[in-house]
Amino acid sequence: MKKLKKKYFYLIFSILFVFLFLGIVGVSYSYLTTTAKGKQYVMYTGNLEVEYKKKTDTIHMENAYPMTNQQGLETTPYEFTVTNTGNVTAKYQIRLELDESIQNQVPLNNIKMSFEKDSQGYSDSFLLSNLNTIFY
Repeated sequence: MKKLKKKYFYLIFSILFVFLFLGIVGVSYSYLTTTAKGKQYVMYTGNLEVEYKKKTDTIHMENAYPMTNQQGLETTPYEFTVTNTGNVTAKYQIRLELDESIQNQVPLNNIKMSFEKDSQGYSDSFLLSNLNTIFY
């Protein structure tokens, strides 16, 4: 009698497992192929490969003195290149992080920067303290 109960238990458990598995597969399939308000979601795949090259590790200025924007543009720049060599279009942000462990840093509202994009010339210079509000 116990063997018969065990067989029924395993049979019922197996059937429930199959229904649960089919339910999960069905919900996953419907989620991935869903439409909303007549619009179908389309997923694109491709290869995203971003290459970052830099000439130096840090921006380092020693014995710096006040100078005009033109003089600043004539100094040796910190240069780096970001290239997307894949077939997927990507947007990205470049961040400038300050090393807080360095003592006696010049305040950000006294430092200006400019950048060059795609060899189209330098942007207008702007204060580092305004960096978070400028988007190009």
